[in-house]
Amino acid sequence: MIFNAWTFLEWLFFGCLHSVVVFIVPLFIFKNGVLSSSGQNEDMWTFSVASFTAVIFVVTLRLMTASRYFTWINLFCIFVASLGIYFIYVWVSNYLGFSGTYHAIPSIFSSPNYYLSVFVCVMFCYMIDLFVACWRFEISTNATDYLRKLVSNNKNIDEVKLQQFEQIYSQVRKRNIQLDMEREEKLEEKRNLKTNKYGTVDVTQKQKAPEVKQKRMPRNEIELEFYQQEE
Repeated sequence: MIFNAWTFLEWLFFGCLHSVVVFIVPLFIFKNGVLSSSGQNEDMWTFSVASFTAVIFVVTLRLMTASRYFTWINLFCIFVASLGIYFIYVWVSNYLGFSGTYHAIPSIFSSPNYYLSVFVCVMFCYMIDLFVACWRFEISTNATDYLRKLVSNNKNIDEVKLQQFEQIYSQVRKRNIQLDMEREEKLEEKRNLKTNKYGTVDVTQKQKAPEVKQKRMPRNEIELEFYQQEE
């Protein structure tokens, strides 16, 4: 399953971690209140623009790291429809006055502290994401990533690599077959409940009686493969 509880908790954890970084780092860099050498002071808009710019880049790099394929449509949406529109809005709102950063953007973008805060936030968060992605790809490799590694390195699948792939894939297949069997049993119980005119099935009595469970004939290829692995 691509989306499950562990995947949700993982993205939630990294989202909280990234949010702490993009808040603490600009707060620490701008704590002295001096924006540039000309004596201009920072305000809350300087801090907010730096944090939100870091958020845009962190989220973009996170999605690019999680992506598997890139086309011109992906790249257009990333660099033009996302980053480009953000910077256009920042500068246009600065002069049209429908934002609180009225005439503050030129001073913010001319400050070295602004670029330092964005760079530190983005690099720190991206290094964490890149480390996790490399760990999964190189150490905790699944069957899909193993094939991607062979294709990217232009390597042929010989006997040794095929055995490695079968070893990785067998674990995934066994786990998925077990999940399919559990789902089939639950669906069968629901079907029995629907077909019984009294609305109940004597399942509790079957569980109490210590009878030997008879193996039924497999109904599909998944159950057949599961029975063969048990034997």
